[in-house]
Amino acid sequence: MSQVQNALFKVHQSVLSDKSLIFKDMFNVDKDCGVGVPQTEGSSDDHPILLEGLITEVGFELFLSVCYNKWRPDASQLPEDTIMDLLKLSKLYASKAARHHAIAQLNFHCYSMQPATLISVTLKYHIKDVFHYAFTKLISKHVNDFEVSDYALLTHPVWIALLKVKERLDQHRHIVACELPTLTHSTCCPV
Repeated sequence: MSQVQNALFKVHQSVLSDKSLIFKDMFNVDKDCGVGVPQTEGSSDDHPILLEGLITEVGFELFLSVCYNKWRPDASQLPEDTIMDLLKLSKLYASKAARHHAIAQLNFHCYSMQPATLISVTLKYHIKDVFHYAFTKLISKHVNDFEVSDYALLTHPVWIALLKVKERLDQHRHIVACELPTLTHSTCCPV
C-alpha cells in the first residue's frame, strides 16, 4: 500500500522490490521481523507508505507505470514537474528503471526548458548528457539576460566555468576580428 495525497495505491510487493532497492530492503525487513512485531508501512490498507508532500499523484502513477512496465503517458504531454517527481522517486527509492525513464523524458523536454533550470536538475541528479546540452545553451545567453531566479539555480562552480568560457570566447572573437580576411579570386579575374 502506498498513499499519495488522497489516493491509495494497491501495488505488488514483488514488482516494487524488483524495481527499487529501497522497497526490496523494506519488504525484506518485514519478512525477517517475525511474529509479534508491529506492522510497518506498506503492509496493509491501515498502514500505507505515506508519500505526503514528496510528490504528486500523477508522478507516482508514472513511477508505477515504469515499475509495472506498462502504460506510459506520451512524453510530449508530460509536464516538467511530473518528470521532476519521477526523478525524485527514482533517487528516493533507488530505482534504475525510473531513473532511465525520467532521463529519457528529460531529454525529450530539454529543448523547451530554461538552461539554468536544466543545469540545476542535472547537477542534483547527476545527469551528464543533459548537462552538456544545457551548459552549451547557457553559454549563448547574455549574462544581462539572466533572470533573478537563474542566479539562485546555478552553483558557484557553474558560474566560474560559465564566465571563463565566455571570456575565452570573447578573446577568440577579438583575435578573429583582427585577422586579415583571406582573398579569393574568381575564375574570371585577370589577376
